[in-house]
Amino acid sequence: MKKTLSLLLSLVLMLSLALPASAAETEYPTLEGGVTEIQKYGNIVLDIDPADLKDGGYTYGDLLTVTVNGTGYDMPLCTNYSDVDTGALVLRDSEGVLIAAINMRTAPTPGSSPRASPWRASPSPSP
Repeated sequence: MKKTLSLLLSLVLMLSLALPASAAETEYPTLEGGVTEIQKYGNIVLDIDPADLKDGGYTYGDLLTVTVNGTGYDMPLCTNYSDVDTGALVLRDSEGVLIAAINMRTAPTPGSSPRASPWRASPSPSP
């Protein structure tokens, strides 16, 4: 009886570990948008609707790669600055407005205007 129960438990455990692997193959859309505003501390307001991210299957805590001028920046999708460490990048859903920011820091001014090229949000590659 113990052997059968142990075998059954092992089988259930193996199947439960296989489920996340199949979920990881979901295709997430790449969204493209522009900058609508650069706020006082360098936070960048994007014209990508956070609802479009949710409709595409993204959830809070997902790590997205935001690409600007060909350079990718990994940012978690969050609702609060406190969801990330001090100095970390964050892609913040601020009540329906998507903001790229650095927590507790003033964002540096890039050599070229962030308004000059499209911004893309896509899923970050798995490690």
